[in-house]
Amino acid sequence: LDVETSVVACEKLIKFAAAGNMQATYMIAMILCYCHENISEGIALLRHAAESSTHLPSVYALALILRDTRPIESDRYLDLAASLGHAPAWQEKLTAAEMRARFGDLDADYLVKYLDPPCLNRLLGRHYLGSQRVRKCQTSHCWNPLCGRWAYKALRAEAGRQQQRGDGARQLMAMFNARLNDLAAANGNDDGRVQLHDVLEPVNANDTINGGVHPFGAAADSSEGRQCQPCQEIPVFSIESLLLKLPAAKATATTTLVKADSSSELPSPLEQLRQALRNEPRSGGHGLKVSRMKMCSSCRRAKYCSKLCQVYDWRSGRHKMECQFL
Repeated sequence: LDVETSVVACEKLIKFAAAGNMQATYMIAMILCYCHENISEGIALLRHAAESSTHLPSVYALALILRDTRPIESDRYLDLAASLGHAPAWQEKLTAAEMRARFGDLDADYLVKYLDPPCLNRLLGRHYLGSQRVRKCQTSHCWNPLCGRWAYKALRAEAGRQQQRGDGARQLMAMFNARLNDLAAANGNDDGRVQLHDVLEPVNANDTINGGVHPFGAAADSSEGRQCQPCQEIPVFSIESLLLKLPAAKATATTTLVKADSSSELPSPLEQLRQALRNEPRSGGHGLKVSRMKMCSSCRRAKYCSKLCQVYDWRSGRHKMECQFL
C-alpha cells in the first residue's frame, strides 16, 4: 500500500477479504471511510469484522467513527472492546488517573502497537494531501504523525429542524442568512436566491434524500474556509464491483441453485462479505460521517481522532515539546 492509490489497494486487498482475512476487511473499510467517504459500506465491513470474529481494531474503529452520529451504538462497541481488554478503549472511558491505576504508565513504545499499520496510515495521508476537494473543505487531520485519519470540523445540522433555541442558535441562523445575502449579491441575484451548495458543508455518499442533496447540511462554523461542490457530481467508489470480478464470485453464481437446498451449510467468507454489504446502514436522511476530532485542552490547536493518538503523541515527546509554543 505504500505506493498504491486507494482503488488499487482495495483491488489487491479484496481477494484476502473474500477469503475471510479480517485485517484486510478492516483496511478496506478504513479506505472507504477516509478516502472515498463511503461511510455506509465502510461501517458495514467493520461490523462484519467486529461481529463475526470480534476483530478488535474493527470494534474500536466503530466506536470512534460512530461517536457523533450514533452514540448508543458507539458506546456498545466501546464497551465490547474494553471488556476484551483493549487498552485504547479504556482510554476513552477512564480518566488519566484511573487509567494509570489500572494499566500503569503506558509509554509510546507500548501504545504504538495499537495504531493502524504504517502502510495504511501513509495511504490515508497521501489521499488527504492529494484530494483538493477535501482540502478545500473545513477539515482537521489527526495531529499524530503516525495516523492518517481526518474529519470535518463540524457536524451538519439536524434535518428539518423547525425551531432554533438559545442565543448561539440564533446567531448561527443570522450568520447563515447573511452568507446567503452576500452570495446572492455577489452573483447578481436581485431576488436573493442562491444555490445551497455555495454555503453548505459538502455532502458525502450518504447525504441524499430520494436521490437529491439533503436540504439542510450547513456546518456550525461555516463562516471560514471554502466549501465543496455536492458530491453527487463525483462517482462514489464501491467494492461491490470488485467482488463480482473475483473467480469465487463467478463460481458461486453458477452453483447457487445447487446449494439452495443445503440450508445447514455455512456461507462462504465471500458470501458473508456480500451479505454484510447488503446490510449496510442507511442514513435516513441525516448523513453518516466520521466523528469530529478532539482538541488538546492546553494549546487548543492540536486535534486527535482518539485518546490513543493524543496520549501517544504526548508520550512520544513530540507534542509535549511543541504544545507550549502553539
